Amino acid sequence: MNKIISIVDLLIAFIKFKLGKVVFVKYYSRITNVGDVLNLDLIEHYSNKKVLNTRGCSKLPHYLVVGSVIHNMNEKTTVLGSGLIEREYINHIKSLGQVKVVRGELTKKALEENFDIKLDDLPLGDPAVLFPKIYLPEVSKTHSLGLVLHYVDEDHPIKEVVIKLGGKIISVRQSPKSFIDELMECDHILSSSMHGLILADSYGIKNKRIILSDKITGGDYKFIDYYSTTNRPYEDFLTISNEVKAQDITDCIKKCTVKTFTYDIDKLEKVFLEENF
Repeated sequence: MNKIISIVDLLIAFIKFKLGKVVFVKYYSRITNVGDVLNLDLIEHYSNKKVLNTRGCSKLPHYLVVGSVIHNMNEKTTVLGSGLIEREYINHIKSLGQVKVVRGELTKKALEENFDIKLDDLPLGDPAVLFPKIYLPEVSKTHSLGLVLHYVDEDHPIKEVVIKLGGKIISVRQSPKSFIDELMECDHILSSSMHGLILADSYGIKNKRIILSDKITGGDYKFIDYYSTTNRPYEDFLTISNEVKAQDITDCIKKCTVKTFTYDIDKLEKVFLEENF
């Protein structure tokens, strides 16, 4: 990860920033996760600059883009798509920066209520929905089913059942482009990872959210926030226990659908195209 880790790194990053060579973006980077790495590919594409994760540099201008990190906002922040991990996290925001895009209706409503502001014309959408505009590979279908596990669910017994059914296990611990290549090899996706679902929807792959544990911070909140921008805002989910059987998986596959983004994707992209990174 491109992460500032020392005073020397910080000084070099500051010089590069002043020279207009880097963009500071805050995103979660303790564990490699495709949803977080999307920040690099998206911002480097739209800015033509290198991205540095500046978790220790919040007093310099920076962006919050992909991920449930909007609670890190301050007056130096520009929000380009981030969302809340859960409603209570709005209380972590002590000062507003520039809010140009947020992930969904729940985040928008929380900001409006907490700060007594109106965001009626604000574009909504997780920036991951823009990825087909910058990467659209031709990939042959090789599997009926792909399984994407949030990293907290990596040891769930569902993996072995899916493998026995001839399914493909797709790790979130990789780059967005290789992850998308693997998604596109599959006719259906079952995922406990939100960006496994968002990217499947964005590339037209039938999918279904599965819940395998209570380990994901915020529970349903970020998923509902995303689905609020689709044609299935009340999308349900399927809970699968450790005693998972093959029939449970085949039942899930039958319920897979593509959730269509219902907001103006061109308006969303316009914000990125016109941003002075």
